[in-house]
Amino acid sequence: MPNCMIKRLILLVFVLLWLTACASSPSAPSGQNKTGDVSTSPVLVVPAPSVPQIEQSSVPTENATGEKESPPPGAASQAPPSPSPSPSSVRPSASPTQTPTAALSPSPAAASEQPAHVLVKIEGPEGWLIEGATVAWTQDMTAYDAILEACTQAEVELVTTGSGSYVYISSVGGFAEKSDGVLSGWIFKFNGEMASKGCGAVKLEENDRVSVYFTRDLGIDCADKD
Repeated sequence: MPNCMIKRLILLVFVLLWLTACASSPSAPSGQNKTGDVSTSPVLVVPAPSVPQIEQSSVPTENATGEKESPPPGAASQAPPSPSPSPSSVRPSASPTQTPTAALSPSPAAASEQPAHVLVKIEGPEGWLIEGATVAWTQDMTAYDAILEACTQAEVELVTTGSGSYVYISSVGGFAEKSDGVLSGWIFKFNGEMASKGCGAVKLEENDRVSVYFTRDLGIDCADKD
């Protein structure tokens, strides 16, 4: 026989023997080849699906024995921060309302510091020429001084005769004596009383009242007037 045929027969015998040995031996475990070596073939690794972590509550829980278990330290800090309000949801706080304050009345001391004064009123034949004028009081002021100052303030014409203690009122506001009869003319009262002196001779004190009236019968019609 040719040498090549002999070699082929020998190789075939070895193959048959090897196959018989493999068939009679136990199967190798997975991951190892039939010779016992670990297979180096690549293994496909499939990643396990991620499981969402459950936040630990800071509220104590009960175990199987009924005892309350406190959450581990730092569990409360794992809670997500509360969302800050958006600018549109922030409402401006109401501005404080202002409480009205009552006006303070002047104290008695402040009232006493007001300048001293006297009150003057003049009534003509047709009504009031000066219904009430406040005139600043000065030392040695006479009733005539107060009447003259009141007429000056109210721009009422005043006509007199004489001077000093003997000054005499003859016309006020254009209404002259004897213009409404021979007994008509002007009289004056001092603190509601008919004066016994002329207006130039009566000295005034602060808060005194001077009233001048037009009379038609020498003052009888003015007896009830203040």
